[in-house]
Amino acid sequence: MEKRVRYYNPRTGESGELILLELPGALGEFTNDAGFVDAAGAAAAAPVQSVNGQTGAVDTFCFGDCTTAAGTAAKLVSIPGITSYADGLCIHVRFSNRNTASSPTLNVNGLGAKPIHRYGTTVAPTYFWAAGEVVELVYYSGAWKVTKGGAATTTYYGLTKLSDSTSSTSTSLAATANAVKTVMDAIPTNVSQLNNDAGYLTTAVESVDGGTGAVDTWVQRNITGITDPADDTVENWAALGTGWVFYNTADCLIGQPNQWGFLLNFVSGTDVWQIFKAQSTGGIYYRSGNQSTVWVAADWKQIATV
Repeated sequence: MEKRVRYYNPRTGESGELILLELPGALGEFTNDAGFVDAAGAAAAAPVQSVNGQTGAVDTFCFGDCTTAAGTAAKLVSIPGITSYADGLCIHVRFSNRNTASSPTLNVNGLGAKPIHRYGTTVAPTYFWAAGEVVELVYYSGAWKVTKGGAATTTYYGLTKLSDSTSSTSTSLAATANAVKTVMDAIPTNVSQLNNDAGYLTTAVESVDGGTGAVDTWVQRNITGITDPADDTVENWAALGTGWVFYNTADCLIGQPNQWGFLLNFVSGTDVWQIFKAQSTGGIYYRSGNQSTVWVAADWKQIATV
């Protein structure tokens, strides 16, 4: 509505007419073109137009509920007012069911099934939305483009929050580059930096079966073995610690199984357990003892031949 008011300025002698427009006081008084409707919307018989070139009532425009089964690729939805597809058409669809079908399509109001893309021409994969999720899609170049997704989980694609935590056990947060670097920096770059307990060491590591030495060299720890049967006692081997010895001379040990062979000596306190691998015959023998054991030749027991 408009009002016309005549005016006159005595100082300048100017006169004329002003047109005053009365603006609507409520949303229900708006309409597409000229004129107003009452608060009840009695005159709003014509649907609202000019939204992406489509028509439809404002309160229901561009929203629909898709109830197509999860395993069915051809999704159907009904949205009031949409009579054709046009680039830029934006809709919001609530999917009652998740999607487990490959290459899903969406058919709005029977206008034709169009592929659902994540971006570009990449087809939306299975589990791209969860049951009950509202998905925003924009029609462009013969396909529906998903503009955003719900929360990402280990099952569903979607949006996720970044976390700088290095101790979180969340299955819905994504680690930042800083969190990953912090964890990677804490991993020893050399075996010698490992320790049985808390922390890292760069020198000797203890408490590996009672032996000592850097971890990266312990596995090749060549101890000075017993060379006289008189010294072949559990007590002496326990003092030497865990390690290995190569023998190429006979009669260095009580009942030595073979002239040539490797002896592995495992020590835990005063307990000793040994394996002798004969190089020429291929036999494998073992013996064990503690502080009260006096070894004899018969203590070597053959356990295998290789």
